Amino acid sequence: MLVAHVIWNCWEDFIAAQEKEEYPVESIQLSALRKLFSDPTVPISQVALELATPILKELEKNPGKTVDCFRLWRTIEAAIKQLTDYNDKLVELVIEFQKVPDQAGIIGCMQDFREHWTEFAFDYLDLPSWEPAEERAANRQGWINMNAFGAKLSLCGAPELDERPRAALLMRQALEKTPWEVFHHPDLDEEEDLEDDDYPTWRAHQFELRDVRTLNSSVPAAAMWMKINASGIYEMNGRPMTGDYDCHRADSNWKGEPVWSKERFAFWRERFEWISNVSVLDKETKKAAKEAAEAMKKVEDENQRTPS
Repeated sequence: MLVAHVIWNCWEDFIAAQEKEEYPVESIQLSALRKLFSDPTVPISQVALELATPILKELEKNPGKTVDCFRLWRTIEAAIKQLTDYNDKLVELVIEFQKVPDQAGIIGCMQDFREHWTEFAFDYLDLPSWEPAEERAANRQGWINMNAFGAKLSLCGAPELDERPRAALLMRQALEKTPWEVFHHPDLDEEEDLEDDDYPTWRAHQFELRDVRTLNSSVPAAAMWMKINASGIYEMNGRPMTGDYDCHRADSNWKGEPVWSKERFAFWRERFEWISNVSVLDKETKKAAKEAAEAMKKVEDENQRTPS
């Protein structure tokens, strides 16, 4: 089921919407977010501590028990997707939150953060073309924001906050798969149910997702990783791609080793360069691809220079 998306024009609207959630975060946590957005004189470390206060109290009452932080991360996820102008502040907030001390070290390990990102936040499906244009744009911008957030977070140097493995999913989708070159889709034909009233609409959306213009939704988000942290992605060289991030599959045009590598990095750069010249794509998509390729080329050139 496709859901409506929104990009708030101001943080006040976002906070008001969060207050109306059926299960909102604690009032002290919403107050902390209000300070983050409205008062630049308040240290972000203080905001992070206020966000953590209910968690610390729960850990004090029930030592050794896991605290459910779903509501907190759901709210942070929504803020990232909906408040584009506060992306940097939200990155800093999560970094400071991870530093909040607790005797059990539960906050510092950020296990619940990673679980929420894997199960809920780091998920995307482009809306069909017949949905309102503003909703499609908001959905795509939210995905761009999430990947910009992950790339920036990965610059902080904390292993618990290193989001780079997630970039593999983006690169595979945008740069290694070319479903528009396939003219027979058995999975769609086999799903046909002429008695299902929703089938024609579902099928039409599936074909849109396999058209070259689907790159207008995947490329700007993928490009964020390279524009922000191309050197960090390059440094993944030699690491395996496993589990959900395994990009060595039958539908991938990458036929080399199933690992992060300099050769794969170059392959991705070449794909970005190709995308930057595809006439049917949006101007913003081609611009993002060009900027990503340039950032990658700069990193490659810097690493190929002979040390003096």
